[in-house]
Amino acid sequence: LLPSLIFSCFLISLVDSKRLSDIYWNSTNPHLESCSAIDDLVDIRCPSGKTNEQVIIYRVSKVEYDECRLGDSPKEVGRCVDPKAETKLKIAFRMFQPNPFALTYQPDTTYYFISTSTGSPNGLTNREGGLCTTHALKMKMNVVKRGAACHSHRKHHHHKTTTVPSTTVSRDIPLGNPYRLPDPEERREEWILTPSMPIESIQKK
Repeated sequence: LLPSLIFSCFLISLVDSKRLSDIYWNSTNPHLESCSAIDDLVDIRCPSGKTNEQVIIYRVSKVEYDECRLGDSPKEVGRCVDPKAETKLKIAFRMFQPNPFALTYQPDTTYYFISTSTGSPNGLTNREGGLCTTHALKMKMNVVKRGAACHSHRKHHHHKTTTVPSTTVSRDIPLGNPYRLPDPEERREEWILTPSMPIESIQKK
């Protein structure tokens, strides 16, 4: 009964969801601040082209955001590891998710995101400092109730980096293994979710 109820609420949220403007996550676009309502969707575009940056995006506490460091159980939002492709990490700001590995969000709450990676492959799993310190690569996301107006002040415009012609790789997350890319026929809006498995769990797999 409970799974059916959650899935029904999820289907209702699809009707009311709104897609926000893309957020460009790269070192030339620091101190991001945005706002979303419950059930909104947003694409975070990974660095591509000449920047050649490889990063991991984490959702963290305010203290970790301020200090540019990861705590004991950081929540991974996604990985940008292929600068030659236009990779998008898709986030759904939902209170309930059908995917058990997806992050959930509550209204009237501010969420914090950082990248402590250095930008190079060798510094991908760096746990403190990195681009968060050197280039202020971090973001605040103010989440409000569904249908409520957002009043956040964006501190920086979302500039697009120079890209190379390539096929866009969408990180659509179907049920099952949340760390594999789906087949084309699986790319359905309802499975656009974000994994939130602790880093320690990922390393054990």
